[in-house]
Amino acid sequence: MSRSGARRRVRAGAAVRLGLVAPVLALVVALVWALVGGPAAVALTAGSAPADATATSTPTPSSTILLPSPWASSQPNSTGTTATTGATPSLPPGSVVGGFGAITGASVSPLYDRLRLAAAYIVAARTEPGGGSSGADWKPPADLRTPTAPPSPAARPGPAGPMTQDQLLWAAYSSAADALSTTCHLPVTLLAAIGEVESSSLRGRRLDSRHDVVPPVIGPALSGGQFASVRDTDGGRLDGDPVWDHAVGPMQFIPATWRIWGADGNGDGVADPENIEDAALTAGRYLCAGGRDLSRRADLQDAILSYNHSQRYLATVLGLVDAMTNGVAAGP
Repeated sequence: MSRSGARRRVRAGAAVRLGLVAPVLALVVALVWALVGGPAAVALTAGSAPADATATSTPTPSSTILLPSPWASSQPNSTGTTATTGATPSLPPGSVVGGFGAITGASVSPLYDRLRLAAAYIVAARTEPGGGSSGADWKPPADLRTPTAPPSPAARPGPAGPMTQDQLLWAAYSSAADALSTTCHLPVTLLAAIGEVESSSLRGRRLDSRHDVVPPVIGPALSGGQFASVRDTDGGRLDGDPVWDHAVGPMQFIPATWRIWGADGNGDGVADPENIEDAALTAGRYLCAGGRDLSRRADLQDAILSYNHSQRYLATVLGLVDAMTNGVAAGP
């Protein structure tokens, strides 16, 4: 037999084998696809660990179901679409659900569970400073050492007893959103999402009786390298460094930005970046600047990008907003 004839027989045999194997491979792929629900549909429940909690790939529109959302039924999310899954629970009188409202009382705890689970899945929560401080593309760097602190004492009584720290955070965000609601339509979930990205919702810290953060939240020196280079602008008054600026407070403002935008959210006559009410109202004012209406998708995106001009940061914050509102976060 000629060499060309032998090669034809080999190719013919390979084609037959491929023809037999290909349908089997296709069936296996189809079964796996059906089981996992696509490339990024991973079901997570409370207490479960994501496969790669520190992945830094840019999120895509794929979805991950985090937890069933008890208040997601027919509520708008950050993309302007409407979620129809989940049943609306019985909430305390006066509570408003959805992306532009406030949740109170016992409903705050499961919301923060969802926020933290989403943050663990999407990015490592700690990041370089926000508040318009960085022009470089944002990426989640290695987490910083977080000082431990005693549990927060009861700061003020609520309707059913002392408020938890999560409830105090949510109350500060809600107060800021209410103050800006008539013109800006600031979503309280947006402030909570930014607070999670910027300071991990104060995990490892506590709020004192004045609602100041203990120990203070002071970011790394903005001395160049992986961070922006910002020389000292406040003589070290807010960050303790007379050479380089550091972002300060739970919403991570650099001193120069705080000097312009700092607001007194608790009525004590002082604008303190380490006070949660002051920081929340300041962040709200900054996000609403320029007459933005955050019920509009374009204005919402512009506001987040003004806080940190990075498409990855934008996708992360919007993912956390949607996770709180609908129980769904963008996949990796």
